[in-house]
Amino acid sequence: MMTCRKCSQKAVINMRQHKLALCKPHFISWVQSQTHRTIHEYDMFQPGERVLVAVSGGKDSLALWHILHVLGYAAEGLYIDLGINNDLLYSKRSMEYAQAFAEAYGLQLHKVHVEEELGATIPEAAEFTHRGREKPCSVCGLTKRHILNRFAWEGDFDVLATGDR
Repeated sequence: MMTCRKCSQKAVINMRQHKLALCKPHFISWVQSQTHRTIHEYDMFQPGERVLVAVSGGKDSLALWHILHVLGYAAEGLYIDLGINNDLLYSKRSMEYAQAFAEAYGLQLHKVHVEEELGATIPEAAEFTHRGREKPCSVCGLTKRHILNRFAWEGDFDVLATGDR
């Protein structure tokens, strides 16, 4: 059994590149301190600046939003409803995750619906492109980036943060 380097409890993660095994509480604390250190080391933004977090409803973006909140940053979320409501109801479910998260932590979540903003969902817009029948990735990426940048600009945010890997 791997043990946590900090407390000798059972480790939930072993990060070989860091030569570090940690239990859940110490892993969460480590991620928060690494985020804090990186923000300061690269002078990304300062306390008091308004941060807009691109929120997809997935673990990466929600973790980033949570960490920024815990670190004391004025972080608001922006969820973009892409209109992808296939058999899995992707957009509906991911918006529900983002909304539940915001409510649980008392955070401000803004929502933009692509269909209302641009007149078509992402699957519909992808049909207008040459590759639309294959993959909607290019039209989706460009659309999201446009909406994120415009919302951040119009909302007078200082920083736009994403949880992309």
